[in-house]
Amino acid sequence: MIKTIAFDMEGVLILSKKRRIQEKIAKKFNIKKENWIEIIRPIIKLSSKGKITKKETLNSIKKILEENIKKLKDALEDFYTKSYNINRGMLNLSKKLKKKGYKVIIISNLGYIAKEILVDNKNMSHFNKKVISCEAKLSKPEKEIFQMALKKSNTKSNEMIFIDNLESNIKAAEKLGIKSILFKNNRQIINDLKNLGIGLK
Repeated sequence: MIKTIAFDMEGVLILSKKRRIQEKIAKKFNIKKENWIEIIRPIIKLSSKGKITKKETLNSIKKILEENIKKLKDALEDFYTKSYNINRGMLNLSKKLKKKGYKVIIISNLGYIAKEILVDNKNMSHFNKKVISCEAKLSKPEKEIFQMALKKSNTKSNEMIFIDNLESNIKAAEKLGIKSILFKNNRQIINDLKNLGIGLK
């Protein structure tokens, strides 16, 4: 019997706007977009794995760009705020599932700043548990982050459905016996949940 539905953030609960945000931020610091990406990618990766703190994240970028912390923090917040749209269909689905008596949780790879902007807000406040890589110091597709999610939600592997947009994460969850759905679009997720016996009427 399914008790818990787990959602990924990026690519499921939030969708990229595909706007030229990175170019705008790079322009703000008077550097090329490619240089901004090369600077931030490895640092954000460390942050998302909990290898460095939020303060260390900002200080690492500051050291390279020689900019003040406030300007960097504002730029990163601007980036995360403007780069994504909430997927209202999936958000409403998660609320509906909770009203039906299911536990709804988030399992996502995010750094500290992204978590603050994208997860720690009223839109995501209804989720029973949030397992975020920067805090867990584990990241998908590592099996341990799924095991942590099962433990935190007091759920057995055969009682959970996991929704993610990356096949590698889906396969990792399935190896633990977690029923998993590869996200393509909202309608497909609803249909797949119904096929797994999840009542949505």
